[in-house]
Amino acid sequence: MTQITGQTLRPLTLTGEVAPENQTDIQQYAFIPFGSGSRKCIASRLALLEMKVVIIKSLTEFRYEACADTPKLKDLKFRSSIVVLATATPLKVSVVPRNKIL
Repeated sequence: MTQITGQTLRPLTLTGEVAPENQTDIQQYAFIPFGSGSRKCIASRLALLEMKVVIIKSLTEFRYEACADTPKLKDLKFRSSIVVLATATPLKVSVVPRNKIL
């Protein structure tokens, strides 16, 4: 540990887990990636725009096709989830570059 002006500095480790003694102190909506309200991240619009550009770029340059062992739509089974619609088994997709015509 390093001593600076009488305070001990501990490096921040991001493990994704919260220490058991601190679990009761967490506020329900403490983690919102870009924040909200008057203290909202000023780059949130830029980040969302960049994500849209990446998605559109990948859709225009590649074709996404279901693999042979991907179940048909009528045979899909879904997991119950509040936030995300997810299948019980993974969907296998092949990514094929599109032919560019100049």
